[in-house]
Amino acid sequence: MAKRFDKTVYRKMNLIETVFSVVKRKFGGFVRGFGFRNQVKEIKLKCIAYSLDRFLKNQSILRVD
Repeated sequence: MAKRFDKTVYRKMNLIETVFSVVKRKFGGFVRGFGFRNQVKEIKLKCIAYSLDRFLKNQSILRVD
C-alpha cells in the first residue's frame, strides 16, 4: 500500500476537504432550497461567495498589516 500511496493526490484531496470545511463553517453546512435545482444553485452561490471572500482578503488594498 505504501508503494501506491500518491502524495500529490493526497495533498489535493486534503486541500479540497479543507475548503469544504471552511465553506461549511462560514455559510452553514445545510441548504435551504426546496428541490434539487435550487439546492445546486445555493451551493454554487456559497462557493462563489467563498471565492470572493478569499479574493478580497488577498488584495493588498484591503489588507491590514
